[in-house]
Amino acid sequence: MIICLVCREFPPESGVSGTGTYMHSIAKGLERLGHQITVVSYSRSGETQTTDGNITVYRIRPKTFKGSGRLQKWAPVWFLNYSFAVYKKLVQLNRQLRFDIIQIPEWGGEGFFFARRPFCPFVVKVHGPLFLNHRFDRNHKTRILKYLENWMEKSVVKRADAVIYSSRAMQNLTRETWKLKRNNSVVIENPIDLNAFHPKKTASDGAERTPTVLYVGRLEYRKGIHVLYRAIPLVMNKNPDVRFVIIGSDTRTGDKGRSILSETKEFLERKDLLHGVTFIGPQKRADLVDYYRRCDIFVMPSLFEPVGFTAIEAMACGKPVVVSSNAGIAERIEDGLSGYLIEPGSASALAEKINFILELNQKQREKIGAAARGAVNPLSFENIGRELENLYQDIIGR
Repeated sequence: MIICLVCREFPPESGVSGTGTYMHSIAKGLERLGHQITVVSYSRSGETQTTDGNITVYRIRPKTFKGSGRLQKWAPVWFLNYSFAVYKKLVQLNRQLRFDIIQIPEWGGEGFFFARRPFCPFVVKVHGPLFLNHRFDRNHKTRILKYLENWMEKSVVKRADAVIYSSRAMQNLTRETWKLKRNNSVVIENPIDLNAFHPKKTASDGAERTPTVLYVGRLEYRKGIHVLYRAIPLVMNKNPDVRFVIIGSDTRTGDKGRSILSETKEFLERKDLLHGVTFIGPQKRADLVDYYRRCDIFVMPSLFEPVGFTAIEAMACGKPVVVSSNAGIAERIEDGLSGYLIEPGSASALAEKINFILELNQKQREKIGAAARGAVNPLSFENIGRELENLYQDIIGR
């Protein structure tokens, strides 16, 4: 098949989130199954074209028009502009390649214009609609802007030949929020590179060392960073030697649009616990492997998480994880055996689980880590690629 994947975020130039990681993973998986893959993504500079095996990536940068900055408060100008640039690029490429099928994410309505005049079958992968940010983050967007962003994404999903969700939790929430009637959705989980993310002994294994709790993700309200920083005193009061490592980019989703990083540091400074936390900016995916392997516990205390790529990666590296019970990855965790589930938003529950795991001996932790690895083993590139391949062939056949 000649498959086109549309995604503004695609490594290495623009793939810093779970959406970009997912698109890169399925591109590799589908390529290994013998398909020709074209990717349309975003460029920070100018238009470029690169080739990696049977994957060709076209990066575009839409032109901005004078006065658009003033409209951003009231309308999703950038999203509309980018979506139109995507549509033009797809039309141009289709003249040469004749796509069999196109896959587009819902986020920001990238397929907004294409969905109104599709020239081939297309599927939409729902990663994490903006209504999650509207609902869970402390943002200050105008009501009309939220409405328009929501409308753009919903309209793309409603026109798709099929809608893919990575978890039942995301499927149920989206269908309920958008009141979707058509029965054209399917759950296909996110793949992971099990060859890159796997357990490995480190130099510090078996030696006396400081226990480490790791968080990886954007520092934003929806991701539950405020839940984590409130749990830290409850952990360190009982386990003063524990250290926390927080990896991710800062956002302004704190109170009154403040920096979450500043808010977190101020809270810890008031508790005289700032010395126990190391803050590291966003890291490349490949560089995260060592952090996963060196930690003792991985935490993901999101208020809602469609999947939880970082938790999957930590599990693949054989680490005990503590995640919110409504996260997509929670559907793969057997509570107490392959990980631990907590009530979303509860700092006390998070601290309780961290303290419990810290009291386990090394052998007990390794047993949980091995079960965690086993839980995500089915999510290989090839397995998920075949599920997508079957879906595409069914749609094309219909």
